[in-house]
Amino acid sequence: MPSQNTNTYRKGLKHSGVMAVCMAAQVIFGLFPNIIIAKKIGLGYATDVYLMALAINQIIIKFSRIGTLPKIFIMVLSDDFIKDRHQTERNINNFLNIFFFFSLGVAILAYFMAPLLINIVAKGYDADKRAMTINIFRILTPLLFYQCLTGLFEGVFKLNNKFRQWAILNIIPPVIITIFVFLFISRLGVYSMVYGALVAHFSHLLLLVYFCYIRFKYSYKFELNIKHHLFRKTFNLMSPFYLSSIPVQIMLGLQSYFVSMLPLGYASIFFYARRIVDYVEQFSINILSQLMLPYFTKKIAQQ
Repeated sequence: MPSQNTNTYRKGLKHSGVMAVCMAAQVIFGLFPNIIIAKKIGLGYATDVYLMALAINQIIIKFSRIGTLPKIFIMVLSDDFIKDRHQTERNINNFLNIFFFFSLGVAILAYFMAPLLINIVAKGYDADKRAMTINIFRILTPLLFYQCLTGLFEGVFKLNNKFRQWAILNIIPPVIITIFVFLFISRLGVYSMVYGALVAHFSHLLLLVYFCYIRFKYSYKFELNIKHHLFRKTFNLMSPFYLSSIPVQIMLGLQSYFVSMLPLGYASIFFYARRIVDYVEQFSINILSQLMLPYFTKKIAQQ
């Protein structure tokens, strides 16, 4: 008869396998829209513009270190999560409102600063190309808002030990984008990817709100206290990440600047190559880490 540790290990292996499969599906479906656009539109004016706008959007997101928010939220919310559910609700609502207004402010600022950013980073583009880049970048600015709030909800899911549900829900955005691009690329061209991204990510955000406040049974009440000690703790924990991100984002900005000097279509080749590297990294690091987690957990438990 299997021991309790063996059963726990098997259960962990099963959950890690599900998460790895979901991550693989997320990467694969994320690749499909790019394949469709490359096949239908090719490499040229429209793809140069779209990929440059997306690259600058990603520079801002990565510079703000939004990707570190889930880990930070888990650290700052975990104590009250164990001791006091009511206080956890208040903390979640406070963070939700603070980051709602913060991300909204950043998105509005990015929207109005778009001409300045594009003129600096995409210096090699002609006036018409820069104008179209500015337009697409502005359409994509709500994604800053989405990324910030999603970081909080990821922390909430993982605090509630809902790793598998989180992984499954993350398949939804790339699936919606793939369907949207497939259906509308002939009518909208590269804008099918732009509008598809907005529809997909905000549909995903609504689902996260549903799970947090309906399925997990947290109640919403307006809380806004920037002097709360957890907010200061969050800022202190994130500060080193901001400092470390500056050289990387400067390098990415310089890359985009020099890429804008390339002939028509070559910018698309560069950005597509970089995206392929990102996909390979997600497969080789993120998915492998999920598969190896139960093994290392078992080894640590045995010691």
